[in-house]
Amino acid sequence: MLSDRAYKEYLDIEAKRSAYEAEHAEEIEAARQEAMKLEESDLALPEDAREILKEGQAYILKVREYNDKIPDTEVMSDKLYQLENIMKRIFNQVRSVPSSSRELRRFMNYYLPTTDKLLGAYIDAQKAGDGENSKKTRLEIEKALDMINSAFEQLLDRMFETRAWDVSSDISVMQTMMAQDGLA
Repeated sequence: MLSDRAYKEYLDIEAKRSAYEAEHAEEIEAARQEAMKLEESDLALPEDAREILKEGQAYILKVREYNDKIPDTEVMSDKLYQLENIMKRIFNQVRSVPSSSRELRRFMNYYLPTTDKLLGAYIDAQKAGDGENSKKTRLEIEKALDMINSAFEQLLDRMFETRAWDVSSDISVMQTMMAQDGLA
């Protein structure tokens, strides 16, 4: 540490972080319990869908843990809650339509690991202090998180698009059959 003041600030920040983590330990444990329940209910799904869901749940827990490690930034915390919510909805879609898991290869192999890496870099930059490069890195990651949330939302929408086409087709066929049978 460069000075006693900097060291004291560091100790204050670490004490706040520890208190925050202790306070939110119950939330983390509840999230883990929820993950275990979901994993049990996923046993009836095809193996490829189960693998994606298991890996996805691990990423959701990582995002929650990152959020707990970033207690001093409400804006960033909100973005991480949004990310977690979008990810849950994507994986719930896989639970509803297991065949949609095929659409998630790039998401699982590139986007989630890269997001994980960026969030780790944010934590490192936060620990580095308030230097110019540290601030710039955190700001860039915050902006990237907006883009990531938007892209993941579009992925979710695309997953529903296929289902919407199926529903439209079913409705159209049903209307035709009802008309042929004189019911419509």
